Amino acid sequence: MAIELNTENREHIIWQYEQINFGFLGGLKIEGLERMRVTLKVEYKQQAVRHNLDLYNNESLDKLVRRCAERFTLGTAYISGAFATLINLLEAYRLEQLKLLPKKKNRHGNLLKQK
Repeated sequence: MAIELNTENREHIIWQYEQINFGFLGGLKIEGLERMRVTLKVEYKQQAVRHNLDLYNNESLDKLVRRCAERFTLGTAYISGAFATLINLLEAYRLEQLKLLPKKKNRHGNLLKQK
């Protein structure tokens, strides 16, 4: 099981959880920490589920977990655990990337919020 995200290509971030592969098409927005909108491809044994969702929206995430569990004939608790681990990794990645963004200052030298 991979512990880290593969971010070599920022437009296609990938991660593997045992035999399940996750791919983020179009990457992951760093700003806007209140949401985590992604275009996601989940693959297991040559079957795939593609979905566009906000990973912070529990209803949408629960539907995707059930859909993956049915398609892959795996338990929802197992899939849910994979997503929980993945979301924690993505949060840590975004916070780390946010630190690397240059700080913007206004003409008085005060820091401005990033958009």
